[in-house]
Formats: sequence, structure tokens, C-alpha cells
Amino acid sequence: MNVEPAYIDDLSRIQEAYAEGRRRQQECGTLVWPEFSDATLIEEVRARKLFRVVDNGAMAGTFAIAYEDRVVWGDRERGAHVYLHRIARGPSDGSRGLLHYVVDWACAHSRELQREGIRMDTAAASSQLVAYYEKAGFVVVGRNVIKPDPTLPTHYHGTEVALFEMSWDRSACRYGVNATRSEGGLSSIQDVTLRETRITELDAILAMEEGDARDFIIPYSLERHHEEFAKNSVRYLSIDVGGKLSGFVILALDDDRQSVEFRRIVIARSGHSFGSAALKLIDTYSTETLRRNRIWLDVFKTNARARHVYEKHGFTQFGQTVHDNRTLVLYELYVGRPSDSHEQKPRCGASGR
Repeated sequence: MNVEPAYIDDLSRIQEAYAEGRRRQQECGTLVWPEFSDATLIEEVRARKLFRVVDNGAMAGTFAIAYEDRVVWGDRERGAHVYLHRIARGPSDGSRGLLHYVVDWACAHSRELQREGIRMDTAAASSQLVAYYEKAGFVVVGRNVIKPDPTLPTHYHGTEVALFEMSWDRSACRYGVNATRSEGGLSSIQDVTLRETRITELDAILAMEEGDARDFIIPYSLERHHEEFAKNSVRYLSIDVGGKLSGFVILALDDDRQSVEFRRIVIARSGHSFGSAALKLIDTYSTETLRRNRIWLDVFKTNARARHVYEKHGFTQFGQTVHDNRTLVLYELYVGRPSDSHEQKPRCGASGR
């Protein structure tokens, strides 16, 4: 089970998950979500605040995040947490352990942002969900009656909510946010971290391409980067070293559902040898997040240094092609697929507001 950013193509499945969540909420007699418009979800997708949880290639659930929530948390809001909202399982009812994977991902994301932890809320009257979140490691830090606010549907006005908090160093992390383990696109080896790229970093990525790497890649314009970044089949990943943006990777999903094109890697910090660690993290991301077991790439034949690094990592040649009168060597690498762990889930499986 893996956490990935949601895309516009996912809207119908996300709406199905919300519909299933409303059905379960009605069964449990708790606060029932209103219907969420496609326009609202598209806005969250573009802001990279809506996510999908994928299990064996199928969407098992969805959730949203926020970086502040003063309407609900009032004076407790300090800009120090990541907020989880609208955790919903898919209608297939096969997404065991969904909450724990979401919590692990959110803890890792909070740590990456140097925040204290994660927060969420649910209707205080839902004793089953309150007990479930406490069992998962959350601590109830208070209750609050939501006052009328134009940013919230009227459905929530006057509702008493239980407020939950978890610091990332206290997270149960039962699936392990640790070295070489990918959680929603975030994984680390020592001080090298691979994470999902933010749209605000595309200018920096463009600058990296215009540096020493220009002779070994086919640079994109800023407009092209934005076009590629928005595609469902393309993944931009940032490489941080010691907490500083130091490179990036572009991956593209092939239609065969088994292969991923390792389209580009650019390292901006000269004199730093972390390419090997980055390749290991890409292997993990490809298998655990993308669920692909074949990685392929092309590299200019004259780029002897890069070819040596790829061959040392285990890539083997499978052909050649020509671009603009320059020979490109094609490489491939087959990587394994790890198995997923499973956990029990509560009957009232839709959570958050």
C-alpha cells in the first residue's frame, strides 16, 4: 500500500470513496459528510493537498491535508502541524491498514517540513472512531464546537469535534519510516532524501538544467516543465542533501504497467557524490510507490561517467537509438516487488471532516 498525489483522472474514484464513506457514516449514526464538488477537489489536486492510497495497482482510499486549521483549532493553531482530513476507504472494502499507512506518510511529511507532528479531528459523538484513533496512537488534546464560518459547509456549524494530535517522534510507525523505506514518495539514506517535488521548485529545476548538465540532457522550457509536472503519468522527485535541494529526477510510467522510464536525473551540487544513494532510493520508489519492476533509461554514449554509474548499479544495455545525430544507449534494470502488511480496520471506516 502506497501514498501518492491524486490527479484529476482520479476524481471519479475519489468521489466513489466519499460516497462509500457517507454510507458508512450513516450506518454508524455519526456526522455525515456533505457532497464535495469536483471543483473543490480539483483545487486540492492542483495544490498537491489531495492524495490517493494505492494497493496492488488499485486505489484503496483517499485523504486530504492542510497546513493550518484555525477554524477548528482556534488558539491552538501554531503553524506547527500537518492536518489530516477526509480519510476514506474505497468501495471495495479491501484497504486494510489504511489509517496506519496514512499516519506514517503524514509523520514523515511533518518531519520533512520540520513541524512537530500531525493533527486531525472527528465528530466527538462518534465514540467508535475516537477509540480507534486513540488505539492508533493519537492523543485527544481537547474538544471544540465549530462556530459558523464561511469557509466551512453549514453542515459542520455547531458540531462538537474531538481534537487529536500525534508528534512524529511518537508515531507508532508500524510500517517503518526509515532508511530506504518509501512512504508516499519520501525516503532517505543517511542525509540523502527523495521526495515529491513541489510546483514552486520548477524554477530551481530549470536553473539546474541550464548548468553543467546541459550537455548531457535535452533541457525543457519552464512551460514544458509545468506541462509534464501536471501529467498523471509523470513523477517529479526532488533530491535533498542535508535538507537542501540538490537535484531532481523525472520518471514516466509506461503503458505496460510494469515499466517506468527513468527520464532524467540532474545533480546540482558539484563535488558531492550521492548519485549511488539516489539510485537506490529511486529503486525503492519505483517498486513500493509506483509498483513497477522494470526501470529503463537512455544516456548519451559520450557520457562515460553516467554510463559507469548506471552499470555499477546493475543496469544492463538492451539497445541503442539516435537523437539529433547523437547515439543514445538504452539501459534497463529489473527490481523486486515487496509484499504489503495488513491491519484490521474499523467498521466506520470514513474519518476526518
